[in-house]
Amino acid sequence: MSINQPLFWGWIAVVLVGATLPSQAYQTPPGPVESADPWGVVPLTQASNRALGAPSCSASACHGGPAAGVSSVHALRGSEYPLWIESDPHARSWRTLNSDRSVEILERLQILIDGKIANPSAYQNCLACHNTSTALTSDGILPAIPEGVGCEACHGPAEAWRDSHYQGPGSVQAAIEQLGMVNTASERVRAKACSLCHVGGPDRDMNHDIIAAGHPALYFDYATYLKAYPKHWREEPHNPSALSLERWLIGQVTKADSELELIETRIASAHPHSTWPEFSNQQCTSCHQPLEKPTRNPFIPAARATPGTPLPLGKASIRMWNLEGLLSIDRVQGSDSVGTNELLDSLQRSLSGGYTTTEDLEGLREKIEAKRLQLQGVYPRTSNARSGSMVPIWTQEQHRAWTREKWNLAMDSGNWEQAALAYLSTLASSPPEEAIAPMQRLRNRFVFPESTQSPIFPTGKSGEVNSDGLQSDSWVADLALLLKVLGP
Repeated sequence: MSINQPLFWGWIAVVLVGATLPSQAYQTPPGPVESADPWGVVPLTQASNRALGAPSCSASACHGGPAAGVSSVHALRGSEYPLWIESDPHARSWRTLNSDRSVEILERLQILIDGKIANPSAYQNCLACHNTSTALTSDGILPAIPEGVGCEACHGPAEAWRDSHYQGPGSVQAAIEQLGMVNTASERVRAKACSLCHVGGPDRDMNHDIIAAGHPALYFDYATYLKAYPKHWREEPHNPSALSLERWLIGQVTKADSELELIETRIASAHPHSTWPEFSNQQCTSCHQPLEKPTRNPFIPAARATPGTPLPLGKASIRMWNLEGLLSIDRVQGSDSVGTNELLDSLQRSLSGGYTTTEDLEGLREKIEAKRLQLQGVYPRTSNARSGSMVPIWTQEQHRAWTREKWNLAMDSGNWEQAALAYLSTLASSPPEEAIAPMQRLRNRFVFPESTQSPIFPTGKSGEVNSDGLQSDSWVADLALLLKVLGP
């Protein structure tokens, strides 16, 4: 196994890479209908067809031609493979799994012992997001297709449709409807496909044990990642403001659905590396307290308020990064949040050990299923809805009002996740030019320094790092300016 290559680790400033202002947004033109599957996406490891590998798509007459713009500036396709292998970080994900840092993680988890794979199923859990195929060669070390996240990881295994999807205008539609091809031209389908790895899915679980071993926690935002993504497709111009809100909402819905799907898998113990309760479903900062001074958390008695004291398990907040979509969709649809709050309360109780009987857990799963059905029906699907576009049902002003509430909540709680979510929500509102400078300063404070999973805290008047973070003078001043610019 080529396990010690010195490679660049994709250790980025969480979702904030590429989240800059301003940028132009686009969407794909109408086309084939979506799959009969609720999301049109099936995890590759659960698909009935066989993956063939990215080189099977790389013929010069197919997707391995010269870069678009070299042969023709108007070329719509033909250069996807070279663009992927040269510019797409997904093409490096297998090599990342071979990096020194990844080897250390595998060894801490005892997946790798003395240079050999000691736990194949746990190794395959890693491969599910780091490689196209999880199937292993006969030696049990290398994956059968060691290529990173290739074409079929997103577009679906090509065994059934590779030789037919280019045969006429209806062939792609037939491949999507009948042969397992994933309609990645659809915004909602594409976002769901992304979230299967960047949030988790029924066949892949990036849990607290893996985070504790050194893997960065998953903070995914579809709209932000898409802006930074080196696209191997061409898109038609669209209203940037409208599409920005649409993509933000699509991201909220799909990551919430994937989080709930992952929780269902954990509750049912349907994956060999899934358990319930699971610490990664809780906010890191609700248990991991500051080390440099006694915590001021009201749930911890003063006598026990020593540096690093964790919260009692029952008081650890449920992780809202992926579940914020539940509340945002309630707001968008103009409905109350009674059902959503009941679900979140049930999740909180279950995470804290309050639900122990089979009946309790089955009731929780029923609530999750009901919410997932609601999420799946948010975006109407029509015969020409390849883009999965939604009818705009709230305005920029309404979105900015929501954003202001998120900032106020972040200030009240002093919570990094809430503040970062508020920032991304602000970005989706296409803020005016005078908001760019304070947003850039706020963004810089969200950055995770190299070799840490804690954000850079704002500095106070003394210029020293201020552990109070969101309550520092410089933070408050920039936020006040931003809220003023965003309006009442």
